[in-house]
Order: sequence, then structure tokens, then C-alpha cells
Amino acid sequence: MNSDTGKIKVNLVNNNQWILGIIASKLLDIKEPDLKVSRRSTYDLSADINYYINWQAFVRAPKSNFDMIWFSHLCGADEIAALRKADLIVAKSKHGRDTLRELGFNSRNVKIFPGIGAAIQDPKKTNIGFAGRLCYKNRKGESELLDLARALDNRIWRFCLLGNDRTLVDFYRELSEVGDAVLYKSDVKQFFQNIDYYLQSSYVEGGSMDIINAVNAGIPIVSREIGFFHDFKTTEDFTYSKYHEMENFFKRIQEPKVRKLDRAEINTWDNFRQWHIDLWRKHGKRS
Repeated sequence: MNSDTGKIKVNLVNNNQWILGIIASKLLDIKEPDLKVSRRSTYDLSADINYYINWQAFVRAPKSNFDMIWFSHLCGADEIAALRKADLIVAKSKHGRDTLRELGFNSRNVKIFPGIGAAIQDPKKTNIGFAGRLCYKNRKGESELLDLARALDNRIWRFCLLGNDRTLVDFYRELSEVGDAVLYKSDVKQFFQNIDYYLQSSYVEGGSMDIINAVNAGIPIVSREIGFFHDFKTTEDFTYSKYHEMENFFKRIQEPKVRKLDRAEINTWDNFRQWHIDLWRKHGKRS
């Protein structure tokens, strides 16, 4: 008995080795008991579904049981003709769907997939820098850093500390328990090259010298109105007096980044495959 009897046969029509080839190979990984997925450079009239991940192959192909076609962007009249012949169009974006709608395509025949897997799964974090010796209890406002680390999204932020004083090393361990933290013991240049904001959370400062370093490195500074900050601040810097003002400043920066990451979370190959599995099961059953 043929083990494929009763399965929905899906033929991926693709001979492209670029991104379309990657997409076809990811779909070829689907292993479901009711699906048989294969890949060829041309159509298969015995298949329940021919999925053209390369519209050129569909231009002269005959109609089959059910023809799906991948749509990225318009390339010309030949592609439009191929699209009109398809039973279902898989568009990469709402923009693609709207483009087809303007050409008279029925929106019910156009589906938008949830997004392909990203090559980058470890997003770049925004680094907040802090430096100095913690020689007097909380003069540097280190308790505010702990509160800030608890309040902010660890997917977005990293706290970078500079110094090798024992008090700072101990604080680094404490900060690491509530947030993402990195300790630069002596490499001042690397520290200032890597941070995106320099936070001076001190209540009192005569300077500090690290404000001068931040100014010379072109790093935006967040600080109370103390020390050198008063002399060097510009419109790209932020002045605060109360902790909540500083927290709200970073949360305003965080908000659009969180929205972007939340939207990107659906862009996985697993979701991409499952979306196709559901679609094939819906359209692959012959009446």
C-alpha cells in the first residue's frame, strides 16, 4: 500500500537558490502525517496544490488542481497575467495586497503570511553607561539604577558600568540580578564607544570627569543639574530632578522599540510553516 495515499500532495515549484530558494527549503522541512511536500523546478499535475515560489514558472504552466503563487512585487505584464491565473496569491505584505487590489484583484484570493524567520534573533540593546566609585552610600544614586533596571524591559536595555573599585564590582553583581549588566573594569575608550547614553544619577557632584569623557565621546547625557553637566548640556541631553522623570525619559525611548520587537516575534520559520500547513489543509482537499 502506498504510504502517501490520502495525503495532501503539495508541490513547491522553485529552482531559485536565493531568498526564494531559502523559503522553499524551509517549507520542505514540513513533516505532517497528512501532507506530502516535495520540490520540483516545474509543475506536477498529480499534486493537489502547486505552489509557485517563482512566478516565472507559472507563466506557461497549465492549470492544475489548485495553483498558489508567491507575490513579492510587480515585475511587469507577464507577472500580472500569471497572478490572474492563480487560485490563490500569497502576498508578503499589506502593501502587496493593496497593490493587487488597485489592479482589480479580489482581496479574498490574496493572503498575507505572518513573516519569515529573521536572521537576527538577538536584537541590539541600547546601552546605558554609569561610572564611578560608590564610596558614600547612595550619593551616586545607585539605588535609582536598581529601580530603573527593574522598571525597564531587559530585551531593550543593557547597563554598562565602568570601574574596578570593589564597591562598584559589588554593585555590578547586585544590578545583574535585576537587569542585563556589563562591567568594564578599565577600558574607558571601549566603554564610551559602546554606550548610547551616559547616566549621571548622582545627587551631588563636583564634576565629574566622566561627564567630560561623555561630552568628548559625543554621548547624550542624562543627569541632574549638577557639576560639569550644567556647563556642557545641549538639547540632546536630558535634565531631571526626580527619579520618575528619568524613568519616564527612558520609557519614552523604550516604547517604540518594544512595539517593534513585539511585532517581530511572529516572524519565525515555525509560524511561517504552520501558516502554510493550515492553508494547505484548507485548500488541498478535493471535492
